[in-house]
Amino acid sequence: MGEIPSELGLYKRTEEIPVSDGDVIYVACGLSYWNSMNNGEYGSGAEEIPGTVYSFTIKEEAEEQLINVGVGIYDYTAITHKEKNSECNAVVSESGIVHESDFVSLPDGTNVLDGLKAIFEASQIPYSLDQNSSYISSVGGLSEMDCTSQSGWMISVNDEFLSVSASEALLKDGDIIKLHYTVEGWGTDVGSYF
Repeated sequence: MGEIPSELGLYKRTEEIPVSDGDVIYVACGLSYWNSMNNGEYGSGAEEIPGTVYSFTIKEEAEEQLINVGVGIYDYTAITHKEKNSECNAVVSESGIVHESDFVSLPDGTNVLDGLKAIFEASQIPYSLDQNSSYISSVGGLSEMDCTSQSGWMISVNDEFLSVSASEALLKDGDIIKLHYTVEGWGTDVGSYF
């Protein structure tokens, strides 16, 4: 802020005053010095201006709130399809479970897509997004249309398939995200009926 010119005869209060979130502090100056300081100039004297009061509200930075979310990634339909179709070269897991975890902590306000990306990266699961970066097109080497023209990844939260983009759906504490690979019927084989 710079030094207050001594010729103004002003005194600075340097002691600390404890404040809490939401406290309002009122400062009554009554000197034109404060007005001229806002313009970057100090002026040559102090003129009294009765009733000049400034107020400040103290806001503490909030700690980042975390939510806990469960995750499951499944490709069991692709395994069944591959067993029935020898020409299918899809990369699948051994058990139908690509990833299952207990709850993971994510920042409050995380959307489903960002939550899944964070989980993929933390678990070192390779993934790809479409050109608009809004659809998960590949997980663990299994991509959309690897099995049929109707195959791809579908997302459910708490056993309800998303009706909006994963980047628009926000997660809440306790949510369970499941990423299913559908082979037939654009999701009917994994329980989605759009």
